[in-house]
Amino acid sequence: MRLLRYLALFLSVFFYVGKSANACDGFQVNTISTTYIGGGVYEVTIEYCEEVSNGAGASVHGVLAIINGANIISTSTPSITSAATGVTMNYNQLTANTAEWGDWDNDGAPIFMDDGDPQECFTLVLQVDAQPTSVTFSGSSNSTAVGSGFTLLNGRWSCNETVNFPPPTCSASWTAPDVCRGGGPVDLNATTTGNGTFSGPGVNSATGMFDPTGLTGNISVTFTVGDALFNCTETQVIQIIDLDPGLVDATICDGDCVQFDATVVGAGNTTDCIYTLLLEDSGSDGWGAA
Repeated sequence: MRLLRYLALFLSVFFYVGKSANACDGFQVNTISTTYIGGGVYEVTIEYCEEVSNGAGASVHGVLAIINGANIISTSTPSITSAATGVTMNYNQLTANTAEWGDWDNDGAPIFMDDGDPQECFTLVLQVDAQPTSVTFSGSSNSTAVGSGFTLLNGRWSCNETVNFPPPTCSASWTAPDVCRGGGPVDLNATTTGNGTFSGPGVNSATGMFDPTGLTGNISVTFTVGDALFNCTETQVIQIIDLDPGLVDATICDGDCVQFDATVVGAGNTTDCIYTLLLEDSGSDGWGAA
């Protein structure tokens, strides 16, 4: 028997990783994870190893996966073969949420791996129709309890582990940038760590570029993560910052004293905004000295 440490792994928007289990009769679950792959489909990945065991435990005739809270659609692992024994275990879906490789509850089935065989590791992948609430995975099983760590599952004594998963979460967080009137396009992809689509006035949804040309004031832009079956959105306001000196179409004569009343239109900062004030000599008689 070997003790497998609990691994704390990263949890992201659509990717969930369960904790590893204690080895039982050489059966060691490394990780059980779920990933949302789109279209309402989640992928369950089970990574496990058969360790060298010299105990009197059960031989491995098959492995069993129970997907709680979801139905199995298909598998990307139709079979697995032991390099040590040459025995192949084929996939077989038993119920809407249960599948096995080999013949998990048949003591007379071919032995996939047994005590003394070298370590081998395997990856099993299932596609399911929802985020599972938990996944139970079982290896060695027997009609009677034959060693430490065996627990009763579906009428059999087996080495098994259950991993619970939180409800799926979604984050469309982003930060609206400061945009200067008359400035060039801004890459909105740089405002978020998520993968999604921006939409709104001035936005090229295909590239995530925002072009402020012809826009003024407050512009509502939405960032969407996910698809039609699982998504979240966040809308923020991009303010088009404009410097208004208060002299539009003003008439200034020679000798006039002009006070520039420049105000910032917009609540953002103007650190990167550069404006030029153009004074036109409409009379073409030159500018006199003050």
